Amino acid sequence: IYGLVVALALLFANPFV
Repeated sequence: IYGLVVALALLFANPFV
């Protein structure tokens, strides 16, 4: 379940940068 949070954070940080 934690992996999903990390993936979501990475996905959100990708376009944010």
